Amino acid sequence: MKKSSALRNSVLALATIVAMLCAPTLTRAALVAAWGDNTYGQTRLPVGVSSIKAIAGGDYHSLALRSDGTVVTWGLNNQGQIDYPSGLANVKAIAAGGNHCLALKVNGSVIAWGSNFYGLTDVPGNLSRVAAIACGALHNLALSADGTVVAWGYNLNGETNVPAGVSGAIAIAAGANHNLALKADGSVVAWGNNSYGQTNVPSDLSDVVAIATHGNFNLALKANGTVTAWGENLQNQTNVPAGLSNITAIAAGFYHAMALTTDGTVVTWGGNSYGQSAVPTGLSNVTAIAASGYHSLALVPDGPPQILLNPESQSVPYTSTVIFSALGTGGGSLSYRWFFNGSPINLSNVRVSGATTPTLTISTLQFSDIGTYAAVVSNPFGSVISKGATLNVISPPFIALQPVGSTVRAGSSMSIQAVASGTPPLLYQWNFNGTNIPGATNTYLSLLNVQPSDSGDYYMMVANTYGSTQTVSATLTVTDSPPYILQQPYVPLPGQRTATSTVAPIGGGVTINFTARGSLPLSYQWRFNGVDIPNATNTTLTMTNLQYNQAGYYNVEVNNSFGTTNSAKFFLNVSQVLIAGTPFASNINTPLGLSNVIAVAAGGSHVMALRSDGTVRTWLANGNFIFEQGYAVTNIPGSVTNIIAIAAGLNHCLALRSNGTVVAWGSAGTHTNVPTTLSNVVSIAAATSRSYAVKADGTITGWGASATIPTGLTNVVAVVAGSSQNLALKRDGTVTAWGNGSLASVPPGISNVIAIAAGSIQNRALRQDGTVVAWSSSSGFITETESVGIRQSIPLSNVIAIAVGSSVSMTLKQDGTIRSSELEKIGLTVSNNISAIAAGGVQSGFGVMVFGGGSPNITLHPYSQIVLRSNTVRLHSRAAGVQPMRYQWLLDNLPLPGATNSSLILSNFLGKDTGAYRMIASNALGTVASQIARISIPFNTNLAAALNTNNWFWGSIERTPAWFAQNGETHDGEVAAQSGVIANNQQSDLQTTITGPGTLRFWWKVSSEEGFDFLHFYLDKTATPLVSISGEADWEQKTFAIPTGVHTLRWTYVKDVSVSAGRDAGWLDEVFFTPNPPVITRQPEPNLSLPAGASAGYKLEVSGVGPFSYQWFKDGNSLLGATQTFLNVPGVNRRSSGTYRVQASNAGGSVMSSNAVLKVIVRQRMGSIHRATDGSLEITSRDADGGELIPSDLPLFEAQASTNLIHWQTLPDVLSVTNGSLLLRDVDANHWPQRFYRVVER
Repeated sequence: MKKSSALRNSVLALATIVAMLCAPTLTRAALVAAWGDNTYGQTRLPVGVSSIKAIAGGDYHSLALRSDGTVVTWGLNNQGQIDYPSGLANVKAIAAGGNHCLALKVNGSVIAWGSNFYGLTDVPGNLSRVAAIACGALHNLALSADGTVVAWGYNLNGETNVPAGVSGAIAIAAGANHNLALKADGSVVAWGNNSYGQTNVPSDLSDVVAIATHGNFNLALKANGTVTAWGENLQNQTNVPAGLSNITAIAAGFYHAMALTTDGTVVTWGGNSYGQSAVPTGLSNVTAIAASGYHSLALVPDGPPQILLNPESQSVPYTSTVIFSALGTGGGSLSYRWFFNGSPINLSNVRVSGATTPTLTISTLQFSDIGTYAAVVSNPFGSVISKGATLNVISPPFIALQPVGSTVRAGSSMSIQAVASGTPPLLYQWNFNGTNIPGATNTYLSLLNVQPSDSGDYYMMVANTYGSTQTVSATLTVTDSPPYILQQPYVPLPGQRTATSTVAPIGGGVTINFTARGSLPLSYQWRFNGVDIPNATNTTLTMTNLQYNQAGYYNVEVNNSFGTTNSAKFFLNVSQVLIAGTPFASNINTPLGLSNVIAVAAGGSHVMALRSDGTVRTWLANGNFIFEQGYAVTNIPGSVTNIIAIAAGLNHCLALRSNGTVVAWGSAGTHTNVPTTLSNVVSIAAATSRSYAVKADGTITGWGASATIPTGLTNVVAVVAGSSQNLALKRDGTVTAWGNGSLASVPPGISNVIAIAAGSIQNRALRQDGTVVAWSSSSGFITETESVGIRQSIPLSNVIAIAVGSSVSMTLKQDGTIRSSELEKIGLTVSNNISAIAAGGVQSGFGVMVFGGGSPNITLHPYSQIVLRSNTVRLHSRAAGVQPMRYQWLLDNLPLPGATNSSLILSNFLGKDTGAYRMIASNALGTVASQIARISIPFNTNLAAALNTNNWFWGSIERTPAWFAQNGETHDGEVAAQSGVIANNQQSDLQTTITGPGTLRFWWKVSSEEGFDFLHFYLDKTATPLVSISGEADWEQKTFAIPTGVHTLRWTYVKDVSVSAGRDAGWLDEVFFTPNPPVITRQPEPNLSLPAGASAGYKLEVSGVGPFSYQWFKDGNSLLGATQTFLNVPGVNRRSSGTYRVQASNAGGSVMSSNAVLKVIVRQRMGSIHRATDGSLEITSRDADGGELIPSDLPLFEAQASTNLIHWQTLPDVLSVTNGSLLLRDVDANHWPQRFYRVVER
């Protein structure tokens, strides 16, 4: 670590020395080289970019800091990003973001300008003592002198949430929507968006001395001069060139990277779509680098072009010649290109010469030549543009085209036109019969709906700075005329089109336009189905809050003093459903008066509508464009009733019935052959030649020529089918894809999804937080946004429905507004009070919208599911309508406390939680309920298993409704028994038998009419129950002692003759019978003394409730295999001696017998006598049966000696055990003339 720190300090010291040596001075100007994208002039330097000491690049603009502390900017200026504040000085550092800039002043304060989206230029008021600054796309960073970091701006991805651990920072960098901070110990901290792993700092990264980022990837310069990169790698921007070393500076653009070596050369890699990675040939002695969106900058002492001579402004007579001159200098060969009003001069203009030389000549000057001229001087290191020179062409006005008179009928519209030339600006004034016409100051005079009073002489006067003139008079004659129609009744369509019939949304409005002319005054009368409409006497007919009874034919009659005329008929249909798209979609086939629509689906060229009564309507979106058998998709089978969901394929339809079955119709093929056994379906999807259904157990069934399903795919709640891909939404909010093409994959990181959509152009996923992600391959996804400027946007939020068709995508927000970039391009203006959407099409796409009038409409229903116990259940429902919207979840029609969000998450889901869930949405205009989602847990329906008594037999009394297993009401959270459904004056019994004695325990509960309907417990056939409960009694445990013998246990739920209350049932759970422990009736023989070789036997007898188990013990240790009531020990030997006992057990406990002591007597056999050298006498002895003795046997023996075989004396401490035998050693043997010995076993 010390070595790394020293090396880092050396590199920093070297960088300081280099900076000092290369710092701009008055004698050696620092210049800027620029290359890459120049769409907005970001690489074309303005005049005076010299003495530069720092550079920065934004998305499409550039920024430089002069050595005198002033700033120069150039490039795109759509958000004021190059309009730095007047008087900005004493700047010591600069930074450029998406469309904004920052400047750090010597006093530690920060100045901001440009785009102010999300408060980008609202510098925090308490910000001071700043040491460094950085700009992201829509956020900013500032590093304080104390090493803390301050952030402000856009924060959707947490980019301004500085981590608590960021302290002691010495450098900062801001990317598109993430940040980096370099700490003094050489470590890097990252935070913000992590879609591409850009905040996953490599675990082994250390000894960092510099950091850089701009887009979604990062660079880190280490103390050893090497570079590490991570994050997005779409264009190989994180593939650091092999062997790259001796680096002193780094920079990052959108998709390219730059590095500066110690010898002043520049190395680049990554994207090069605009030449941003193509370093100019000969670029050397570079002292600083900067990377922007798609262009690159470098600071060099010489080389880039500079302007020595700027062209001068001139005023020249009309048709004469003008010459402009400019002169540049710089390294290498210079090239020139003259510009006129910011655009390159056309080289094919025969009046222009020298457009690519220092001298520009324009002959026979015209007024169109008036403007600003500038020369761009370029070399391999960049380009610079001269100051602009203004050309003015001098001439008084003259008439080039005289006006012409005419004769027209009353009501005509016409124009009188004249053409004048001269030095601009030219001022025009038209005159009628010697009087100026107010506002008539153009080269033409427009006269609308002229009448005989407009007849007369017209002429135009024109003037400029150099003189004035006028045209000849033009005479206009207007004759009287009866009414005539210019345009029949119509409504406008996008693209300046019109329609002579239309469909208007229910509750919406429509304006029917009509144009007639003739001698004034004209009178109008509108008619509906041939009947005059009261007070409808204007040229337009406007109707609001349309109702279904206003559908029909409209026309208008026009009158004046010279005649009458009638318009053609205009047909208006009023419907909930509208179709938009071009050129495919049309509303002409929409069923008349279509109402109560709650959902729609779109196929290849047909539309399906689901109504609130469970019926379905279908029609062709445009009869002129049919990609299927129209009669097939519109020929709805009679079984299409009680429908809760619909799906449209290319040329077929699916409908899901409330009973979980599916109906299919449309073009012939296997995709309409619904499997006969298919049931319990919760979701459906249709596409070309394939159909899918999701069952409540989370599995998918598919049918049709191209229907495939991945092996092992489970836990699914919804499925959608695109052109060649399929998506499945899983219960945990993740998405699985399969099929063909790039759309048949899911990028990593997509989670918390509640709805999915698939089409021909992309896939979409709606997340729980109301945002939308879209993708077209596995390489990555984008968050759908709303544009707020060039490369600036905000994520779509509050989205409740999504749709994708062949070339149209749509999103529906909770306030009833829609977003569709494709439909907006063709002028879609209907975008509020939408309650449902769909997208379809083949050759071109179309969108379908349902109008709800603002009252709630469910766009996403919760799905029924079969889940495992203790799993997490996620239920989502969304509603469109006027805000605010209120939500309440119900379980079995009862409100769930606190469940007032549009999503319901139930963790540790148990049997008590099962049931019918639905969401109620309400606003000021109404209330709507979602479809029911039945959530169940698989369980064993056997009563014995439900009551935790697997080996018991349960039954009921004949002719009484049987109890049954269920998991909705349990004590143990798994399964319990519930009484059968009974009427008044009936009972439901449950009984079993057990053998006592023992203890019975059970849990029970009742919900009934208190004091009249009871849950009883009986023992045997007694008339009086042992215990009863009634009313609302929650789970409680009961305990009873059961006497010896066989007994009947019976639980009875009984009702009286009238009235029901509560849930009218009883429940039983966790029934346990614990028998009393065994009682010993015969103990084993307490003491036995047997000779070796004999057999020992013990026996135990017990009474009580079996089965019994036994285990024999010897000296406290269990005997292997000794598990019977008796124990035989054959052929006993010394090792058989010990204390024996037996333990008897049953389900109620165990009991231990008394001790049985066995002593085995083994005779000793004396061995030879040996006299030792010390005179002692040694005698051996061992067991007569050949068994070996062990040292622990020694206390059992005593050595005795006698001189007369009558009187025996104990010899202490003379015995020992060796080699399995006793050894008697008598050291006093020499003191006795005669001595006898014996060994006695105690």
